[in-house]
Amino acid sequence: CDTPSRGTVVLLHGVSMTCDIWSPYIGSLNKAGWTVLAYDMWGHGDSAVPQDVRYTPIFLCQQLESLLHAQSLSSPVHLVGFSLGCYVAALFAATLPHCTSSVTLIAPAA
Repeated sequence: CDTPSRGTVVLLHGVSMTCDIWSPYIGSLNKAGWTVLAYDMWGHGDSAVPQDVRYTPIFLCQQLESLLHAQSLSSPVHLVGFSLGCYVAALFAATLPHCTSSVTLIAPAA
């Protein structure tokens, strides 16, 4: 029996990490009815390393916004950030509140 989606959870990894840190949790979130999006931020894991750009949290927020658009996600998403991902999640929510349902910060950097 399929569980209806409770919404989309976007998992944002930290510095020197990849989206693989979320692997142990994705199955449980799916079973609980969540659609899960975990990806490598620019310059991490399997993503491209941008050249001739300023690598800033704003740049990473723009990547997230583009990714949500490319996935045709028009409903607000739940953001879960770890370390650097906390900064990106908070900045995204502050600049695009209409795209954000909630923000969860795990071990935010100082």
